[in-house]
Amino acid sequence: MAAEGPEALHAELDPDVAATIHPNDRKRIARSVELQRAGLEPPRVDKEAASCGRRASPPDAVVGLTIDGDELAHVSTLESI
Repeated sequence: MAAEGPEALHAELDPDVAATIHPNDRKRIARSVELQRAGLEPPRVDKEAASCGRRASPPDAVVGLTIDGDELAHVSTLESI
């Protein structure tokens, strides 16, 4: 990579893969070129996540519970004992 530079290797990438990797991200470019030359498909990255510098992650789950106010007061009283 030192001889060619990251931009030259970035240009070798499949356009769909190149669109998800910043041209200065040497590590991901090198790994993606290595996989591509071996005939393997580089892992796909969520474009939105890649654009803000974070990896894709599973969606968060939001769970809500409801409890009656009197029961909540009882639970709070038991915890203080």
